[in-house]
Amino acid sequence: MVIQAIIDGPTTGFPRQAFLYRHLTLTPLTVSKLPRNAGSGTVKKHVDKTGFVAKWESTAWAKKRAAAEKRRTLSDFERFQVMLHKTSRRDKVRKVLKAAKA
Repeated sequence: MVIQAIIDGPTTGFPRQAFLYRHLTLTPLTVSKLPRNAGSGTVKKHVDKTGFVAKWESTAWAKKRAAAEKRRTLSDFERFQVMLHKTSRRDKVRKVLKAAKA
C-alpha cells in the first residue's frame, strides 16, 4: 500500500502533486485552519496570513539550507577568501587558548 500526501508550494512555484510520505521530512510548522480540499489560492492566502514563510526562514534548518546554497554559488576566489578567514580565525582561537593555559 502506497501512502501519499498532496504537497503544494504556492509561494515557491512548486506545483501541487502527490508525494510519498517516505520521501517527506515533516517539520513542526503547520498551516492551521486550512479548509479541506483547499486550492492553491486558498493555501497561498493562509500561508501569507499566518506568516508561515517568515517562521520557516527563522528555523535553524532553513538557515542551514540558505548557507549551503550560498556556499554552492561561491566562486573560486570567494572560496579561497573563506579558507583564509577560517585559518586566521583558527589561529586567533589557538593563541587565546594558549594564553589562557599559561
